[in-house]
Formats: sequence, structure tokens, C-alpha cells
Amino acid sequence: QSMIAQGRYELARQEVIKLHQIIPYYEDSKAIEETANQGLAILAEREKNEAAERQRVQIEEKIQRQVAECRSKLNPNSDSVWLAGCLESITQFNPEHPSILALQNDVERLTTERAMREANAKEYAARVAAHRALFKRAEAEEAKGLPIPAIAAYERVLRSKLPDPGNL
Repeated sequence: QSMIAQGRYELARQEVIKLHQIIPYYEDSKAIEETANQGLAILAEREKNEAAERQRVQIEEKIQRQVAECRSKLNPNSDSVWLAGCLESITQFNPEHPSILALQNDVERLTTERAMREANAKEYAARVAAHRALFKRAEAEEAKGLPIPAIAAYERVLRSKLPDPGNL
């Protein structure tokens, strides 16, 4: 009983086993043995929980470290394939981790912004090309030697709301 009070459950259990080898039952030896077994089970469960918590903390630190490394390498040309490769070593632990999801959202935002810039650039280039085409038609009219149609064509160029980076 004093060993149980001190938390030395294994030693108490061994002593009770020795006692039971001599005498199958002595006073409250069965209760003491049961208490020792329960104490050992509680200690084993506690150790298991502590090991799981240590592992959880290690995994969390590893995730945070890898996410920080990927975030430092993040650039405007990063895409989801690059991110998957960068996070490959940690996604097995918790692919739904808030830090991973936040980084994925950042990459998606960058990808969307890049796609929008490219679309805007294409649209701008198409509008510049349309303006150049108007100007080329006006020059063609002028080359024919007909001043009135050429003037009208040049006026269409001037009235157009298309971008004119070449100052045509």
C-alpha cells in the first residue's frame, strides 16, 4: 500500500505477485494488485498521450518551418505545381493545416493575378493592333492618291478610343 501511495505501481504489483505465490490471498492483496494494475494502465496511457503530444508538436514545428521556407521562395511566377513540390514533405501530416491552406490561397491569388495581367496585356495588344490597322488603312487611302477618303480615314484614326503607344 505504501508503494502505491508513492506511485511505484510496478514494484507494488511485483510484491503482490510474490505474496500470491506464497499465499493465494492475503487480506486485501487482490485489491492492492488491481489498484497497482490500474495505476500502471494510467501511467501507460499518460506516457502514450505525452508521446502523442510530443509528436504533434514536432509535426507542427516541421509544418511551420516548411511553410515558412516555401513562403520565402514564393514569387509572382509560383504556381500550384511548384507549391505541391515545395510542400510535398509535409502534406502527408495534415493537408488541411491552416498554414498550408493560407499558402495555397496566396499561390491561387498570385496565379489569378498573373492570368489577369496576361489577359489584360493580350487585350491591350489587340486594341493597339486594331489602331494600327486603322492607321494602315488610312495610309493605304493616302497612297491611292485620293485626299478626301484619306482625310476621312485619318479622322477615324484620330476619333478612335484605341490605345496609341506609337503616337500614330
